[in-house]
Amino acid sequence: MQTNTLPQNHMEIYWHDYASQMENINIRSASLTEKASIIGRVGIMFLSCGTGAWRVRSSMNALAEAMGITCTADIGLMSISYTCFDGESSFSHALSLTTTGVNTSRLNRLEHFVSDFPAEGIHMSGEALHSQLDEIERIHGLYSPAALGLASALACGAFTFLLGGGPLEMILAFAGAGIGNAIRCKLGKHHFTLFMCIAVSVSSACLVYAGFLKLAELLFHISVQHEAGYICSMLFIIPGFPFITSGIDLAKLDMRSGLERLAYAIIVVMVAAVSAWLMALLLHLKPVDFLPLELSAAQRILFRLLASFCGVFGFSVMFNSPVRLAAAAAFIGALSNTLRLELVDLAGFPPAAAAFFGALTAGLLASLIKTKVGYPRISITVPLDNVFSQYEKVFSSNGYGQTDAVPRQIIVFASGDPLFFGFANTVMRKLPSAKIILFPTFNSLQMLAHRILLPYQEMQTLSLTGRPWDAFDSALIRGDKLIGVLTDREKTPATIAARMLEYGYDNYRMTVGEALGNGEEESVRTFSLEEASQSAFRFPNCLILQRNKVHPRPFGIPESEFHLLNGRNRMITKMPVRLLTLSMLTLREKKSFWDIGFCTGSVSIEAKLQFPELKVTAFEQRPEGKELMARNSRKFGTPGITTVMGDFLETELGGLPAPDAVFIGGHGGKMIEILQKIKEVLLPDGVIVFNSVSEESKALFTKGITQINKKVTQCTRIAVDAFNPIEIMRAE
Repeated sequence: MQTNTLPQNHMEIYWHDYASQMENINIRSASLTEKASIIGRVGIMFLSCGTGAWRVRSSMNALAEAMGITCTADIGLMSISYTCFDGESSFSHALSLTTTGVNTSRLNRLEHFVSDFPAEGIHMSGEALHSQLDEIERIHGLYSPAALGLASALACGAFTFLLGGGPLEMILAFAGAGIGNAIRCKLGKHHFTLFMCIAVSVSSACLVYAGFLKLAELLFHISVQHEAGYICSMLFIIPGFPFITSGIDLAKLDMRSGLERLAYAIIVVMVAAVSAWLMALLLHLKPVDFLPLELSAAQRILFRLLASFCGVFGFSVMFNSPVRLAAAAAFIGALSNTLRLELVDLAGFPPAAAAFFGALTAGLLASLIKTKVGYPRISITVPLDNVFSQYEKVFSSNGYGQTDAVPRQIIVFASGDPLFFGFANTVMRKLPSAKIILFPTFNSLQMLAHRILLPYQEMQTLSLTGRPWDAFDSALIRGDKLIGVLTDREKTPATIAARMLEYGYDNYRMTVGEALGNGEEESVRTFSLEEASQSAFRFPNCLILQRNKVHPRPFGIPESEFHLLNGRNRMITKMPVRLLTLSMLTLREKKSFWDIGFCTGSVSIEAKLQFPELKVTAFEQRPEGKELMARNSRKFGTPGITTVMGDFLETELGGLPAPDAVFIGGHGGKMIEILQKIKEVLLPDGVIVFNSVSEESKALFTKGITQINKKVTQCTRIAVDAFNPIEIMRAE
């Protein structure tokens, strides 16, 4: 049976195709195309979070300035057209979104990415930067559709009271808004059209409100006058964020973005209004004024404070704000909105004047709270040259100040154990003659183990804070029972879990500790890896992985298990030959292994499985090799293999880890040239292994080895099944 699939209007952009596969080339030295890909991707990701054009443009400009180029951008509601210049050439690109929304959690991570870029990102390769953006892009909303439904229910129920409704209207609006917004979130996740999401969610909210009201009329003889509250059940659909950002964009003369956002907001309101009108006709709803509430002035103020708090808190959660931030906003909203309402009722202020004072109060309270609870900090990033230059000034004249009679001292406050991936290690490296006195306490991983009563004497500890994945990948491949991990803002618990699942390591459960040592904010939670990959976490945090089953780690993988090049089973090193090859490379004693002409990646993968700490760099000229290596690495659980695509003889090798073991899997008739290039980077006592399939290739290898002043020290002939014999040759 043939099925037809509707084509997507927006095709996926493979951002990594813009990046050089050379990990040693930092982004400032990269091509204009590669730089522009980072700028454009960050811009479109900012736009997807619902922020205004001014913030998107500011972020793109900040990245461009750090890279030494200029950028101009035309930004709309769901699209960006931009051009980058480097003084010699230009690169233009047009990007668009499939939908729009608000994700403050992802927005926060993007802002950290941009702010850290001049100090850290500028020293990274384009490939590494795109990998970071991959991780940020995988950040989902903080809350499930059910939680968002509950948040909208709370908000709409609270605002029902603020608009004059009573307990019954609040309860009915709570139910209608909760179900309506949950449905809207579900439809949005399945990529239904904007009109469909609005119409169905508003209609559902009205139907739930009217249904429960009718039930109350039948059971409790409730007055029909309570129909007025059905309007409040759909307040969740009001596009407040687009209205605000459109006003900001228009004020900053970003006319295209401002007008498009305004048009979007008006369309949402119109579709919602038409849907509500049609439901009112179908359900015979004839709303009138709310019934008056008999409340004293003190009661009214108290209930307004509570309702304002709940309303603002609910809407903040709907915008994916963390609970703490939502609570702070709710506190401010409760005071400022209650003040606004009471100025009208008690003092007779005009509504516009009362709104002005309410907004002023909100702004002042926000500044005050930020001052009280926000802790300014100095970020110390590698390199620390500036920091230690200040230390040297203090320790001038061999540790004495120019006028001091006694040595000066520096007190450094560092959390936990300063010797555990801590600042004391840096001090000892930078100032080897310094006398250091330590007053350590428990480090964060020890504290986390204490919280869950976990004996940790066998725990393998490692840090991903500003560090590559190497140590973590090795621990996974070894199958360590307990792994303690220090994280950072990029390598978060969610991205760590996603990486583990990508390579098949679903045999762990993850316990995450957030803000350990802070009594009010500390949180310790345990997740499955699937749950962790879909969750958001507050920084700082650390995690412990506990193995619940053994992951297979074969010794010798049958070639039939690999994804093959065009299904050709002759285009792979056979298992017995592969294992003998690795034996002759003596990889247990090596640090860096190069696999030249990896094809399916079988030799590299087998080497990584058996020697997890080995740095493996694989080269391949055929474009198909990149995907084959990726698929086979994921299948057999070997993260951390560096792939370099292109002609080996034309590849810049300067930034790659110098090899002490090299396997030549293919040479294309250029054996001597390849050996000459290997000679330039091969470490002393390094070995080269080649599998010869003919006398001609054997003679060519022997000749090339002689020319680079080495010699063939071992030669073993092996035949597998009906295949031609292969001669495995070792040179050193």
